[in-house]
Amino acid sequence: MDRMRRADFFVFSLFALSVLVFHIIAPDLGFKSLAFAVFSIAMMVIILIPVKWALAFTFLYIGLEGFLKIVSNYHPVIHVGADVLVIVLTLKTIFESFTGQDKDSKFTPPLVLLFAFHFIWVVITLFNPYSLGLIPSLAGAKVYVTMLLLYFFGYSQTKSLKDADDFIKPLLVVVLIHTVFGIYQGMVGPESVLNLHPGYAKQLIKFKNFAFRPFGLTNLPGGPAVYLSFMFPMVFYVIFTFRHWFIRLLFTLFLPSGIFLFLLCQVRASMIKMIIGSVVFLIGLIFLSSKKRGQLQYILIFLTGVTAGMIYFLPQVLNIYMQQNELNVMAVDRSLTIFDLEKVSTARFGVWPRFSAYMQSAPLGAGFSRIGGASVKFTEERKLDPFFKENYFFADNFWVACLVEIGLPGMIVLTLIVGCIWWRSLKTIFILQHFKPKLLALAIFSSITAMMVGLYASEGILYNPDACFYWFFAGVLMKLPLIEDELDTAQQL
Repeated sequence: MDRMRRADFFVFSLFALSVLVFHIIAPDLGFKSLAFAVFSIAMMVIILIPVKWALAFTFLYIGLEGFLKIVSNYHPVIHVGADVLVIVLTLKTIFESFTGQDKDSKFTPPLVLLFAFHFIWVVITLFNPYSLGLIPSLAGAKVYVTMLLLYFFGYSQTKSLKDADDFIKPLLVVVLIHTVFGIYQGMVGPESVLNLHPGYAKQLIKFKNFAFRPFGLTNLPGGPAVYLSFMFPMVFYVIFTFRHWFIRLLFTLFLPSGIFLFLLCQVRASMIKMIIGSVVFLIGLIFLSSKKRGQLQYILIFLTGVTAGMIYFLPQVLNIYMQQNELNVMAVDRSLTIFDLEKVSTARFGVWPRFSAYMQSAPLGAGFSRIGGASVKFTEERKLDPFFKENYFFADNFWVACLVEIGLPGMIVLTLIVGCIWWRSLKTIFILQHFKPKLLALAIFSSITAMMVGLYASEGILYNPDACFYWFFAGVLMKLPLIEDELDTAQQL
């Protein structure tokens, strides 16, 4: 560690210590001070450590930010904390690039022109004549900007397969944390959540006449299911490629635990995404392994064993869970309705009529903060809006959300970006030659395919945690062919 690194570490240590001391000597703020302490330390960490590890730390923060929002009572700073971290990380990267500190950056990702058109249109949309004002516009525009920047980080910071694996690890940690807390909460009931923090009471009231949904360490009932939905293909990737036997065993045991947690969370859209992602990955895995007989036999034996174990143990665990409370029976019954085609097909009925109506009333969009989390913060502005009624707009669909906030041109550009990412992802699987890069590409492709299907029933990739994963690992996937070329060149030398 050179002199500069030692100085940075010393400054950070003093800062972290002072923040923690502040938390101890400020009992009036209670848990709220903890949220600010974590955010402050996160800010210092990403400023002082290399960009690669700052990104990993940012993923950890995003994975646990829901709990910080609850304990801070949705303080505005904490509410936009993840966006602030990504913006600071972007400024840090730009500074290092201009000062020559980042000498090993290949920063020419595909689709740059489409992203440029998108960002330019977002700036233009800030001045939409239907907008609620400059502040609401800036607050709402962040979902179309900050997390999309992670695409460029995924491309520029992934320089080897090891880098890609390192970026997956913090997401695996987050998933394990939510799984442990989620299963515990599901077995104990609402008291387990209130013991974490009384701020969860507001969320519990909304579902008081329904079966309890575990929160994990998120801010949403059933929140763990959202994280698990796009991570199942990555878990399969870890099981089949990581060398350490303990990691492979741990995530093999995670599979039935994760499915059990899905049933407790009752988020059917997430369950469908998990099933689609897993099926796509496993079909692709069998296809890729078909040329290697021994490898295919191992995979089929593994899958047969895991399936048999889940068929035997899962019903027994569910019986114990349902015998505890009648509401638990309701929870499992609701989750199992994903196999009821009629209920699933009508769950988001009315998307096209809404899209048609908004297309006629605001084809170029009605400005930001009309829908989503930002709309709640600007309720008064929506009440006073001379153009549209307060609750006129409702999304629950990616394309409806884009049409409302960035209009038809913005929706088309963003759809082109998403479509191009999907198509290039599929092509990348067949371009790659080595098994492990192929499997990583397949895992990412499976996850983003499931996310694309899920866009019909949610805004998905506009909001975390989906946005963080989707945009970053789309960038990683775009880089894999170059990584393999460099690997082949090194082997030839």
